[in-house]
This record gives sequence, C-alpha cells and structure tokens, in this order.
Amino acid sequence: MDLIVETETLTPILIAALRAARAQTMLICDRCRDPDEVVVATMVIPAMDKTFALCGCCTRELPHGFRVV
Repeated sequence: MDLIVETETLTPILIAALRAARAQTMLICDRCRDPDEVVVATMVIPAMDKTFALCGCCTRELPHGFRVV
C-alpha cells in the first residue's frame, strides 16, 4: 500500500487557524512536543485522516522512505 504524506509550510494565518481549531493558545509540535520549537509545517496523511503539526527539526527528520508530496 502506498502511503502518501503531504506537508505544507505554514503561514501566520494557517497557524492561527490551527490554534483556534485545537483551542490552544500555543501550537506545539505533535511529534516532539517541545514548546520551544517553532511549528513550521503540517503533515497530512489522507489514508489515515490525520493531520499533525511539525516543528522545523521534525520536518527535516521525516523518513526518506515515504513519498512526500
């Protein structure tokens, strides 16, 4: 099964929308949970109907085996 993972760079407007949707005052990376890291992208996995917020460090560490769109 091909698993398509899409990443999208966030703009201030998208960050505000994500914070509001999650009812959080601060957006924290869903992978490392480090409150000091800046969230810069979202990772969407349509087959699993999941969306994750990612900081810059975690975005760079995405597995190379996935086809990133």
